[in-house]
Amino acid sequence: MDASDDSVMRIAFWLDLATAIFAAISAAFWLMSAWGPVPKMAMYWGAAPSNDPFLMAVRASAHWNFWAAVFSALTAVCMAASAFHRMKM
Repeated sequence: MDASDDSVMRIAFWLDLATAIFAAISAAFWLMSAWGPVPKMAMYWGAAPSNDPFLMAVRASAHWNFWAAVFSALTAVCMAASAFHRMKM
């Protein structure tokens, strides 16, 4: 094993570690988006006010889903980079 093989294995290790970390963060954000009860939706004429509990719960869920999707995308990028990197070995 020469120095280039060692650096390839080191890069592969860090890509695999990043993949695992990003996947765990993504899962945590998705759990946060679905955690807790959803309030009952109230009926309004026209539009719901900005302080409506149901609307606020939907907005919070969308916020956590956004971050979960970001970290899921980072997971996919790291997995693709790791696979590409291993093909070059």
